[in-house]
Amino acid sequence: MGTKPAINFLDLMESIKNTLQEAFPEFEVLNYDDDAKLTVKTILVALDSFERPENPVPEFFTLSCEFSAYIFIPFALESSTEIKQKAVELAYVIDGNNFGNSNIFKKSKFLAAEPDPFNEKTDDAEIWRVHWNTDIKQKG
Repeated sequence: MGTKPAINFLDLMESIKNTLQEAFPEFEVLNYDDDAKLTVKTILVALDSFERPENPVPEFFTLSCEFSAYIFIPFALESSTEIKQKAVELAYVIDGNNFGNSNIFKKSKFLAAEPDPFNEKTDDAEIWRVHWNTDIKQKG
């Protein structure tokens, strides 16, 4: 039995981060799992979960994925109005985006945005979480 080529998770995350960095140049954009000091405006991107989609296309390996982007703005640099505005802008950028790679990403669907007051990353920033889903596929 042959092996299927793996979807490269790091490349997927780079595509998302590059898109968000271009849209938000005033923010540092990192993986959520990075060990970073959150002293500047930052967006952290996380893959929350993935599963088999309801109607997969037979000739493709497909995953239905849920992602989050956490917007961190240190209290000394922000107002609550600013972070809400950035959450709206982030939702707008994410919705319908294929992150520069339509061969792998289906257009994403914005799901929700909400404050995240108890995030373990820091107590010194206001944090909002923007959540979306998308399917990724690779020819099998």
